[in-house]
Amino acid sequence: YEDAIKAIKDFKEKGYKIYLISASPEFYVNEFYSIKEVDKVIGTKFYIDEGKFNPKILGENCKGEAKVKRLMEELKKDNIEVDFKNSYMFSDSLSDLPLLKLVGKGYLINYKKNHELEILRWR
Repeated sequence: YEDAIKAIKDFKEKGYKIYLISASPEFYVNEFYSIKEVDKVIGTKFYIDEGKFNPKILGENCKGEAKVKRLMEELKKDNIEVDFKNSYMFSDSLSDLPLLKLVGKGYLINYKKNHELEILRWR
């Protein structure tokens, strides 16, 4: 989405850390969404055997509550404290409700039904 790239750039200019969190394979997200403003990519990890992809998930699928767990692990590893009340989260899926509820400003993107969270229309 063009609007997503604009939002990422705007938040980066304001000094925010940008984390891209996806249930997709982490190596895939790193490769296809290499956006210089993104500070860290968190995705589902897979085994690599002798340099070759193995379709077996390493740990948990990075979905739902597992996204919150992975985020917390990465923040701790990077020694970053977050003011979640003043943080933003954008998602196009209700499977991200655990992350959306973690922050003070959670938004659903192009969600087709009514919801208590604000819905943004991005192109």
